[in-house]
Amino acid sequence: PPPAEPPLPLSADAQKTEVVRVPSFLSAAEVEDLHELHKELQPLLGSAGRTSGNQAAAYRQGTWETSYLSTDGLFARARPALRQRLLDLAREVDAEHWNVMSRATRPVLPRCVEYHTVEPGGSLPYPTHYDAGSLVTIDIMLSDSSDFRGGEFRTLEPDGSMRSYAFEKGDALCFVSHKFHCVSPLTAG
Repeated sequence: PPPAEPPLPLSADAQKTEVVRVPSFLSAAEVEDLHELHKELQPLLGSAGRTSGNQAAAYRQGTWETSYLSTDGLFARARPALRQRLLDLAREVDAEHWNVMSRATRPVLPRCVEYHTVEPGGSLPYPTHYDAGSLVTIDIMLSDSSDFRGGEFRTLEPDGSMRSYAFEKGDALCFVSHKFHCVSPLTAG
């Protein structure tokens, strides 16, 4: 029989992995282009919202809104070069740090592309949240960090501590999708 494929890092193994910051992955013009793309596609996008108490909310009535730019393949058609850059970034960072994508049993493609709008009170407060169904997650900051307070990206580390990550407009944070992560409440901005 063929050798068993090494398991993908879930749970405990994923918690031991590092988050990788890629400074200036997107230029200011590319960030603005994503904001414009969101405005253009918004009526066509799947979406979800949450209140400050993290209860489900109708879109545009919550403090954390998620628009799925990948709805019906829209992102892939509208920005194929950026989609490829994201996939290339995931592959490059993964090959250098974790090697999870090479263990996949089917072709690795972007699962979803989300655009988050967060207002004061919005957060992702669950310290054991992870991105099920994905191998590598890339978060890109689309706002200037001086325009808001709070909203820190954090990971729950194996020793039980919470680690915060600073990242600036255009920076990317790449991490194994099963690493526990959360976002502290946005207090202003």
